[in-house]
Formats: sequence, structure tokens, C-alpha cells
Amino acid sequence: DLAGPLSVFSTANDFVRDGYEMLTVGFNVDPVTPNAGPQITPDASIHELEAPHTFIIVGGPGIRTLKPDTKNRERLCRIIEDSQRIVTICTGAFLAAELGVLNGRMTTTHWRHEEDLSCQFPNVNVDADKLYTVDGNVWSSAGVTAGIDLALALVRNDHGDAVAAQ
Repeated sequence: DLAGPLSVFSTANDFVRDGYEMLTVGFNVDPVTPNAGPQITPDASIHELEAPHTFIIVGGPGIRTLKPDTKNRERLCRIIEDSQRIVTICTGAFLAAELGVLNGRMTTTHWRHEEDLSCQFPNVNVDADKLYTVDGNVWSSAGVTAGIDLALALVRNDHGDAVAAQ
């Protein structure tokens, strides 16, 4: 869920000066084991992070049932409140919904989990027929490869068609 969008933003940086600064963050800086690939060590903890322009919540093992403790929940909510744009990739929508970000908004998630998202969070409007959705400043993708499509749409939004085409 992380690698595709990171690749898009990294490639965009080849064409736009100071296009994207990318940091991976976690609740702490302990290594995280993704569904596929090597462990990822976050660059920073959410407690060290100033609110970015765009805050991306990626899916992964355990995120569909994640209930952050009070300290982490409050920090995440502050980051989200202070960020200009919130993005979820695949099952990252579950954490955003848990934090209340998606209440009353249109979103999407992986087709295998859209019914669970709708049942667990009835205040969220899930559209499983879209690769990605945009509802105000909240963007979400259906799955891993749709996360690449969403990242390209973000680049198009930020820097135009020519840069996104590159």
C-alpha cells in the first residue's frame, strides 16, 4: 500500500523541484512488517511530526481492527485536523473511519473489505465501484494498485497533467 504511492511521488520529484517531501511515520519508530516485502522502519513517530500538507494513511496488517490508545488517537486527530489533505490507501480507510474522519463522507476501500467498512462505520458512505474517491479534502483509494492511480491524481491536482503524464 505504501510502495506504489511513494514511487509516484518520488518520480514526480524528478520533474518538479521541491514537489514532495516524503516521510514514513508510525506510532513509534519500531520496524513494521508489511503484508509483502521487507520491514519498514518509520522515519519518525507521529509524536515528532508536524502536520504535513498531505497525510496519507496506508492499509496493512491489523489496521481494520486498530483502536489507537488515547495518546496516539489524540495526536492522530490533531495531525489530521491540521493537515490540508487526508488520503487513505486501501484498508487505511478503516483507521480514518475509526478516527471520525470519514463520517458523512464518500470513501472507498478494497472490494474485499467494503462491506465490513460499511457495517463497522454506518456513518461512512462507501462506494466500492470507484478506484478512488475525493470528498472535499479527503481522498481514498480502493486498493494497492488503485493507490497508484490516486497518487497520480494527486500529482495531476498539484502539478498539472504534464507532470502526471511523466
